[in-house]
Amino acid sequence: SHHAGLPADIPLPDLLALPRIEADARASRQHYVDLALAMPPVARPQTRFAYSNAGYVIAARMLELASGLSWEDLLRREVLGPLGLTSAGFGAPMGDQPRGHDAGTPIMQDNPAAMGPAGRLHLNLPDLLAYLGAHRDQTALLSRASWAQLHTPRFASNYALGWFVGNAGALWHNGSNTAWYAEAAVEPGSGLVMAHCSNDVALKDRLQALLPAIRRAAGVTE
Repeated sequence: SHHAGLPADIPLPDLLALPRIEADARASRQHYVDLALAMPPVARPQTRFAYSNAGYVIAARMLELASGLSWEDLLRREVLGPLGLTSAGFGAPMGDQPRGHDAGTPIMQDNPAAMGPAGRLHLNLPDLLAYLGAHRDQTALLSRASWAQLHTPRFASNYALGWFVGNAGALWHNGSNTAWYAEAAVEPGSGLVMAHCSNDVALKDRLQALLPAIRRAAGVTE
């Protein structure tokens, strides 16, 4: 829930030195974790929201050590497979997919493989909406208690586990690897799930700018 006091990331030179493509990123992920945990905290635990990519990587490495499997294999087994998200993959989308853009210039790159748990997954829009629908419907993928854990804000903030939580339990999040941008929302009151994705970060500073238009197109009143 980004309340551990962890830094946002490891130092940029160390981050850029990590491999971008790896068959098995566990050793690089451990190196990332070692560097992150050697940094001074940015706050006392549970006192302040401080968004941290490092937190996701550390949590994933804990799962890897406990299970003996890579985070990627765990995600395939526990989430992608059960939900039938067959388009999902790791790293930048390949083939005939749009290229990411940096200052208007097409590029094909993603964050280092070690950072996979902090947002290195790609999938098509139908699969993204299916994933959001699972959150809305609280499917049998998880118990009701586990869904509640994911969706309940922590430490007097508006952030749960991976979601900003708004009125009537509405869920929202966005993300970017500096070359692509995505935004997703789940609104249990209306039953609406929605997302938009872009191969540029032009909307990064205009949060939720497109969501009202998506609501209107779906026939949902404000």
